[in-house]
Amino acid sequence: MINTPLAEQPKIVVLPGSVENAPVYFVDGVAGIALGPAVCRVQFHQVISSNTAEKSEVRKVVVNAVVPTAALVELCVNTLAAISNTAGPLKEVMDAQAEKMFQSLPQLPKSMPAKEARRTSKK
Repeated sequence: MINTPLAEQPKIVVLPGSVENAPVYFVDGVAGIALGPAVCRVQFHQVISSNTAEKSEVRKVVVNAVVPTAALVELCVNTLAAISNTAGPLKEVMDAQAEKMFQSLPQLPKSMPAKEARRTSKK
């Protein structure tokens, strides 16, 4: 359907109730992708544990999706277009969320360095 004039696009009908009854999987990111001419395999992961000091994560693949290559390309194009078309409002909402998150953090005494604060918060 990419680069197809609107008049030539097929009529798409989503079965009633199928969206509400489809399984939902939360994932933290993409673990891997294998691209092929006909289909692509995308592996999605969840982070099981992380170690900030070592900058490491343990990831578990929770979803393997096999998608026609043309459909994956269409998804990528449509996603980038949607982000581009809503970049201003999207950035405003994300900035507001980040500001609220950081405002909710407890204030450290100005005399306490960040390293000292981290050590005392673990006790």
